[in-house]
Amino acid sequence: MKSLAELEAVKEKTLKKIAVSDSGKDVTRVVVGMATCGIAAGARPVYEALCDEVKAGGFADSVAVIETGCIGICQFEPVVEVFVPGKEKVTYVKMTAEKAKKVFEEHIKGGNIVKEYTIGGYSDPEKLRNGEEVPYSLNDTGFYKLQRRVALRNCGVIDPEDIDEYIAQDGYKALGKVLTEMKPADVISTVLASGLRGRGGAGFPTGRKWDFARK
Repeated sequence: MKSLAELEAVKEKTLKKIAVSDSGKDVTRVVVGMATCGIAAGARPVYEALCDEVKAGGFADSVAVIETGCIGICQFEPVVEVFVPGKEKVTYVKMTAEKAKKVFEEHIKGGNIVKEYTIGGYSDPEKLRNGEEVPYSLNDTGFYKLQRRVALRNCGVIDPEDIDEYIAQDGYKALGKVLTEMKPADVISTVLASGLRGRGGAGFPTGRKWDFARK
């Protein structure tokens, strides 16, 4: 790539691919945590079961099963998150191949959330039995709903082995701007203004370090 325009073109193409299939249908994304924590807990059979359901049911145009990295709740692995267009994601925890098949049949095909497998249903089954509301999405849990991810905002969302998905989330955008639009002094000034510091213990301002090195 030689320009920001090329980078933007990849982004737009990938975003469209993620949201809508070649057939014009909206795509439901089924994301499986396949970091070491997930695989160790048994995520691979879960992933394979979901892929088999897609293939057997002829859902390749409307359902995408995606591998992702650590979603951030290792104690609940294997974790599967379902993103239906226009709806809040649903986080399923402690999954097995059999549970995955039920989620596919009832939720992805039937539109009915399997409440007992969700993060809230698993964490507080008594509330569920009593008909009380429980969070179905990781985003709505007490521990996570007050958080705002910055550096890890795409963790557990994109496929870490697909560089186009990274670009679709503005990956390399800053680097592209640095290489095509900015001078070294501008870069240093921007980093200084950001307040970014090192993590080696002293917390020395990164922009100052770069400025010293340049001089």
